Amino acid sequence: MRTRRHSWIASAACAALLVAGLAACGDSGDGSTTSSGDAATSGGDTGTGTDTDTDTSGDVVTINWWGFAPDVSVGEKYVAAFEAANPGIKVVYKNFENTDYAPALRPALQSDEGPDIYEISAGGNVAGIQLWADYAEDLTATAEEALGADWKSKFAPGYIDQLTWPDTGILTALPLGGVGAQMFWYNKTLLDSLGLQPPADYDEWVEQCKVITDAGYTCMAMGAGGDMTFGTELLRTTTSSVDTEYWIKALKGEASWEDPVFYEGIQILRNMIKDGIIQADAIGVQQYPEANNTFMAGKAAYVQMGTWYTQYAGREAQTVAAQAAGVSTPDPFVMMPMLTPNLGGQTPGMVAEVEWGFAVNPKSKNMEAAKKFATWFTTTQEGQEVILHYLDIGLPALVGMAPNWAEVDLVDPDIQIPAFEEMYAAAGATAETRQLHLSQETSNALVIAVQEALATDKSPEDIAAGVQAAAVARP
Repeated sequence: MRTRRHSWIASAACAALLVAGLAACGDSGDGSTTSSGDAATSGGDTGTGTDTDTDTSGDVVTINWWGFAPDVSVGEKYVAAFEAANPGIKVVYKNFENTDYAPALRPALQSDEGPDIYEISAGGNVAGIQLWADYAEDLTATAEEALGADWKSKFAPGYIDQLTWPDTGILTALPLGGVGAQMFWYNKTLLDSLGLQPPADYDEWVEQCKVITDAGYTCMAMGAGGDMTFGTELLRTTTSSVDTEYWIKALKGEASWEDPVFYEGIQILRNMIKDGIIQADAIGVQQYPEANNTFMAGKAAYVQMGTWYTQYAGREAQTVAAQAAGVSTPDPFVMMPMLTPNLGGQTPGMVAEVEWGFAVNPKSKNMEAAKKFATWFTTTQEGQEVILHYLDIGLPALVGMAPNWAEVDLVDPDIQIPAFEEMYAAAGATAETRQLHLSQETSNALVIAVQEALATDKSPEDIAAGVQAAAVARP
C-alpha cells in the first residue's frame, strides 16, 4: 500500500528510522510510542494497545492513534508538534507492520477498547476504505466546520471522494496527503562511478544491469515474497508499458484480465528475472525490509518505490536507514527518482491518489480531542507543514502547500530538488489512481499472479485466468 507505506524496516531499527508511505515500519518493543513530556505515565500500553482516557497528572485528555505509517520516530515528531500546538491533549501512537494492522484493528474497533484515531487509505488490503467504512465516524460536518462551506475545494482533487464510502456518503477519514507511484529510484552515486545513466528502454536496462552485476552490485532490488503488493506494482508497470490505458480499465471491470495486453505484461515481468534486471531470489524476499535494506545499504542501483521514498534523500534520514540496513559508517549517496522507461513499447506515467487519512472511531470516549487531532494535521497550514517536512507523504492534502526544500539537508540539492519537483508535478497531474479500484479479491489474486510468473512455468494465459476468476467473484 503508505501503501505506505509505507515502509516496513527491520523492527530493531524502527525507533530510529524515517519511514513511510503505502507502507509503514514495524514497532520496536511493544509497538507503541508515547506522547512527548510525561505521557508515559498516563496509563501505558495495555494488552489491547489502548490507554486510559485521561492523564492522572492533571486535566489532560489522552487519545490513542493506531497506524501502519509513519514509522515510530516520525510519529513521535508528529505527536510532539500536535501537543505543542494543542495543550491539554496527549497522544499515544501505536505503529503496526502492514501485515499486522488489519488483524489487530478489526477486533479493537468491534470492541469498546479500540483506538480513538486510526488510518484509512483509498484502497488495498491493509487499510483500504472497503475494510473500515463501517467503523468510521462521518467527518463531513467536522471538515465543513474547520474549512467552511467550500471545504471540499480546499483539498487536492479527488482526495475527498477517495475517502468517501459511496454506499453511504460517509467521509471516513480526513486526508493527510497523497502518494505517487509507478516509478523507480536509483543510486546516482553508484551509476556515476560506473559511467552509467538511467536507461531509456528495456534493452538498455538489460545491458546496463550486466555492468552493474559484474561490478558486484544488485541491479534492481526487488521483493515479491509475502502478501504485500509491491510485486503487483511492478506487474502493473510492465503491463502499462504495453498499453498505458489497460490496467485501470481492468481494475474497473471495463476490460478482462484475460487479455493479450496482460499476457505480455506477465511475460515482461518474467523476462526481467531471466535477463538480470531483477535478482534471481526476488520471490524469496520481501520489499520491506529486505529489498529496501539492500538499496539503502548502497548494494543495489535501482529499486521500485513511490514518492514516499523521498524521505531518504536527506543525509540524516538516509544515514539512519543505512545503519538499520547494516552499514556501520554510511556515506550518504545521491538518491534520484526515475520515471518508468519504455519496457514494452509505451512509456507509462505515474499513478497517484490520497495516501491515507485520519479516521475517528465512533466509540471514542474523547471524540472532541480525536477530531481535533484529525483536523489539525489535515485542515491547518501548521499541521500540513509538519507532515510535509518529513517527506514520508510528499503530496500535500491542502491546495497550495508544498515541501520546504530549504529545510531538508539533501545530499545534492542542486540536482535533487528539480527532480523531486518534476516527480511531484507528474504525480499531481495524473488522473490515474493507484489502489482506489483494487478490491481485496483482485489484490490477492494479483499477488499470486506475480509469484506464479516469477517462480513457475505456468503460462501467462493460465495466470491471467486466475486473476479474472477472482475479479468476477468479488462481491
